[in-house]
Amino acid sequence: MSDESVRDLALQDVKSEMRRVPLKHQVSLESALERAHNAKLHFQRNFSKKGGIASKADALQKLILAIVRKNRQTTEQELIGKLKVKGSTIGLEIDEEAVRIRWIYFTSNGKAKRARMSGLKDRLSRAKKIVNRKRKPHSR
Repeated sequence: MSDESVRDLALQDVKSEMRRVPLKHQVSLESALERAHNAKLHFQRNFSKKGGIASKADALQKLILAIVRKNRQTTEQELIGKLKVKGSTIGLEIDEEAVRIRWIYFTSNGKAKRARMSGLKDRLSRAKKIVNRKRKPHSR
């Protein structure tokens, strides 16, 4: 048998009936295998439906998207400067010894969050991909 989980489920079904159902009313191994296979397909379909839900962008990513939509050529340094201007909603933790920003603090959906400064480049790149994807005309 190629699928051990279906086999195990079918055997469990047959064994449970052996104890409590008269022999002439018991399910055959073939029909137990078919029921187990159908159950597996049912669970896989429902699991696959839930898999298509994408995570939503947090407040920082939305802000970066808004900045990139205004200027698609925004660099990482320009983005940092614009985030400093937005300081009322975005907090920056500066490492005085290394004179660099280590963390970006922000609020997303009412929860205080933080993101590493090193991830800002990836967030900027992701935002540029999204903006460029939406601006491309559809070819026919």
